[in-house]
Amino acid sequence: MSEQIADPVGRWKAFRRSLRPLRVIAERDPEGPLHRDALVSTVVEICARAAASDQLGERSVGLWRLEKLGFCTCRHGRGTLDEAAIPESAQPILHVGMGIAATETAGFEVVRVGEVIEAQAHPDYRLFSFESVGCIWAVYASPIYRTFFRWVSGAGIPVTKLPAWSSLIHTVPVEIERVMSHGYGRTLYFKHLSLRRAIRAARRIPSLDIAAAAQGIAFACAMLNHDDLDSLLTGVPTSDDSEVATGLRRGFVYALAFWQWTFGDVLDRVESRTLQRTGLVREARDLIRESRSRGMLATFL
Repeated sequence: MSEQIADPVGRWKAFRRSLRPLRVIAERDPEGPLHRDALVSTVVEICARAAASDQLGERSVGLWRLEKLGFCTCRHGRGTLDEAAIPESAQPILHVGMGIAATETAGFEVVRVGEVIEAQAHPDYRLFSFESVGCIWAVYASPIYRTFFRWVSGAGIPVTKLPAWSSLIHTVPVEIERVMSHGYGRTLYFKHLSLRRAIRAARRIPSLDIAAAAQGIAFACAMLNHDDLDSLLTGVPTSDDSEVATGLRRGFVYALAFWQWTFGDVLDRVESRTLQRTGLVREARDLIRESRSRGMLATFL
């Protein structure tokens, strides 16, 4: 199927922006395991620094730092995120980071990965960790990206031969498959820096949940291209494929909701008459309201 998806952000502009999360990944890791009080104080500090800025991009930077914090906290089977003192607002992104640590410990042996996650996760947020399993698999699918990721992050995933995606998700529940496919899509956007090219690449992967991958692609696009948020949300790229079109829309909505859940003030800051007409802000508010009533953020829905 030929893709007619428009790319609202040029690849060179997206490339320049992609250097910022790479700089965050390359920042010096904490020395030794972070115990509860140090972890909580670091979470509070990162969130306060991000919230103090008028720039939406600082919220994205805050998320990337929290993701790295979750990774560093749970590396090599140490640490836990099952602590009542950890702010609920930070738990989703911390668990995304923990998923990277789980792959570093167990590779892509899904049963073993699940055991590591179960041992370290807060039960309400464990599914977020599986998103990174798909994300890192997509990184390791390319020898160049694999080498670059290991060099920048210092993570060493114990993989000698990458399992086929179809065999990786064959034994996992549908919900985990969906979340992993979202993570795969998130990496595809960073690889291609183009919605159209990323969707095209996703179609070439047998057994990939294309709707969830499209959502991950749009989620990453929004997080990276926050300075073009108005144009992204007022002209949401679409596709003749209804699954892809729905996934792209959900990805932008979920990005808004993810910012809002973590920092609390994002929707009020970005809302304008233009954004209101798209309905995406309203959908994000509805998702936040539903999540608040459940007591936790829905997992990449």
